[in-house]
Amino acid sequence: MLLDLPSSASTIDFSDNTNNNFKVRVPQKLVLEPGQWEVVAMVAHIPNKFYNIVAGEVTLLSHTTRAKQTYRLTPRFYRTPESLLAEIQKKTTQP
Repeated sequence: MLLDLPSSASTIDFSDNTNNNFKVRVPQKLVLEPGQWEVVAMVAHIPNKFYNIVAGEVTLLSHTTRAKQTYRLTPRFYRTPESLLAEIQKKTTQP
């Protein structure tokens, strides 16, 4: 048996549900005998509400001159490596 129990399924009955702590009302009572079942998470959807760069700096090293330049990164969620690279490139062009 496969049950799909999303955290948003019973928001009327359980208005304080969150993505990581929730209750879901099922249409009929389930009787599961002890030792006869397992619970596994097959899919987890993690919203982009966290920073993947929380604090930090990037140091660039010139291959030709061996000069180092350090830039502070803006803490936030960067959706792709390209968006992080764009932030770094923006920093390198600022006076």
